[in-house]
Amino acid sequence: MTKRLFAYIGLTMLIAFTVVFYLGFYGSVFALGFSICLFILALLVKACRKNRSVLILISVVIFLSTAYFNIYNSNYENKVKKYDGKTVRVSATIKDTHTSRDNFYYELSSDEIGSQNQNYRILLRSSTDLGAEYGDKLTCRVVLSKMESNYYKSKKFDYNAHFENYISKYTVYSTKEKGVGYLPVYIKDKLTYAVSVLIPGYGGELCNSIALGDRYGLSPELYNEFQKTGLSYIIVVSGMHMSIIAFYILLFFRPLKKRRVATVISNTFVIFTVFLYILITGCSPSAIRSGIMIIFVFLGGYFKYKSDTFNNMGFAALFLTVLNPFAVGDIGMLMSFSSVAGILILNPKFISIYYRIFSKRIKNLNTLNSLSAHKREKLRIKIELTLINTLKSIYELFTISACAVIAISPLTLMFFGVCNPFVIIYSAFVSPFISFLMFFSLVTAILWYIPILRFFSTATALIANLIASLVITIVDFTAHIPFLSFYAEPLYMQIWFAVTLIAISVALLFKNRRKSIAIALFVCVIIFAFNYTANLFLNSDKTELKVMSAGDGTTVVLKTPDDVDVISCGGDYLYSDEIFRKLHTIAEKVNLLVVPSANEKSEVNFASEILNEFDVEKVLLYYRYNTNENTYRLARDCKIYRELLEDESLNVKLSGDIVDYIVNVDNHTWQYITDGQISVMIAPHNGKVSEVPKKFINPDYLILNDNIKDINKINYGEIIWTSDKGVPSNYRNVSTVLNDDFSVEFY
Repeated sequence: MTKRLFAYIGLTMLIAFTVVFYLGFYGSVFALGFSICLFILALLVKACRKNRSVLILISVVIFLSTAYFNIYNSNYENKVKKYDGKTVRVSATIKDTHTSRDNFYYELSSDEIGSQNQNYRILLRSSTDLGAEYGDKLTCRVVLSKMESNYYKSKKFDYNAHFENYISKYTVYSTKEKGVGYLPVYIKDKLTYAVSVLIPGYGGELCNSIALGDRYGLSPELYNEFQKTGLSYIIVVSGMHMSIIAFYILLFFRPLKKRRVATVISNTFVIFTVFLYILITGCSPSAIRSGIMIIFVFLGGYFKYKSDTFNNMGFAALFLTVLNPFAVGDIGMLMSFSSVAGILILNPKFISIYYRIFSKRIKNLNTLNSLSAHKREKLRIKIELTLINTLKSIYELFTISACAVIAISPLTLMFFGVCNPFVIIYSAFVSPFISFLMFFSLVTAILWYIPILRFFSTATALIANLIASLVITIVDFTAHIPFLSFYAEPLYMQIWFAVTLIAISVALLFKNRRKSIAIALFVCVIIFAFNYTANLFLNSDKTELKVMSAGDGTTVVLKTPDDVDVISCGGDYLYSDEIFRKLHTIAEKVNLLVVPSANEKSEVNFASEILNEFDVEKVLLYYRYNTNENTYRLARDCKIYRELLEDESLNVKLSGDIVDYIVNVDNHTWQYITDGQISVMIAPHNGKVSEVPKKFINPDYLILNDNIKDINKINYGEIIWTSDKGVPSNYRNVSTVLNDDFSVEFY
């Protein structure tokens, strides 16, 4: 146990934090119950005697991790409660900036809130460029909302904010003294600029994303294609990037490898370069994890000590999560740990299969080579050995990709509900190109700033562009192959994985554990395959209205066997990536887009982004929607464009017998969707029940984003609450969609 103490503690803590973070109260109950049961089993069951100390350690770590996480979360909730939902004056320092989907994002560290000195991390969104850079001082009046996005919570953000309206006043004070922290940002900006100049278009975006971790510079269209194919993990800075850096540095020092001083210099240079690279790429958890592991490997080189990889992983997990348990909210980090664990555990088993097949032949060839005196025979043996070694390299390439994909597949299914079984094949094919792409991209950016060598940057840029074009072509081709991926509800996958873990736990109690576990896994996979196939056939002609989790806003999509209609498109900008990922999994084009009135919290409306990323055939646009000229321009380019006039009512036939009755009264847009049997009403922000025609006040489902007056006058069956604010106490039979989508089936 002492040999891998960090592994047991760090990885157990990581798993415990993950369970509690994503399952909340029930996760805490499960973790505490599991730790107590494990502790009792370790003490009382004779079969556990051999590993008693390990089991006791794991049970104690789970118990303490659960308690620690809940204390940390309680302190966080008390901290952010102070300004949640309040309009305040903020004076802050800008720590980073980026753009995404025509919006500008500013990461702020507050100096003052109101008239008090307060230090909070705030993510500010604006539809216009504020002209602010890293280190500048910004003063503005904003509405602060508690950070609900798991990804940004993992980055230790406390609030998100947007201007109350588009004419909000703000002041930017430029500062000359940027501080030491600006150096990595400055280097990254210079390198990405050089790549963008020499490699324009999608090729440059991919080069910057892979080589420099510029994830926001990747266009949504390209990023969605990587997600569809299951290759999005290769554009995240990870162990592959660190290994490539170390490889080329060691290659440079190879002529001096026999000298002790050369080893010390090369190891020091690797550690320094990896540390700098982590800073330049933004200190993402996956980069820190891989950086820590490779730094420990080269630190061991100073003392001729071989570090344990599992211990390195455990130490990295401790480093990332002890001070910030919310770090597990970054799914990329979880995938990074899972892929490495999969490679370490599974790959040796695959390699042993290879040696089992070829070891006898290799031994015979080596024996013949030592006995044979003929040059032709020696040449034949050498060629055959070379072919076997080449085959081994190709085999390892596939097995490493396979192990990583197998390990991260449970996470992609649980969090995204999507899996691509063929990713193993083209991942192994694409991975070597990614290595070369990273190398030539970095070399291009560096040579650009060396006057004597700038000429060569054109040649390296050409090579990088060719490789990037090849990778994009492969990804684009595979992304559009039908039935390549399969989709499942994340909730169903979470239940299935829980049942599978219970089945494995029960199998461990039998004497023949290996056989019992194999049988349990086989039965669970068969059950999954049967249920998935049955669900695919039964739901192939299903018409479903899906209310998506969009933060503080309402996004409603009607999916039919033939078309997809987006009949409401409001929501929190922090959820935009997740919403568009879901839309891209179910549709290549949108039949109808309904853009609600200006009262529908239009400052966080996804209309222009949908028009940008999808082929939209018909658009129904409320005429007072004037907050985004880009939406008007894009909407007019669609095949059918219609503006909904003030106080106008309209009946829109959607699919089959389903009709969307749209009623505009006093700047409020009400929608009543029904097929004659099931009815759904979408209520507007600040709507009044008196505006609703009497024939529409009996919906089965009422979708609400805010409190409406006289709600008791509506005879609803169930409320679907789409706001991140608390549900009013007088509401009955309420389902929320803050964390999970809600579906209504039409028959």
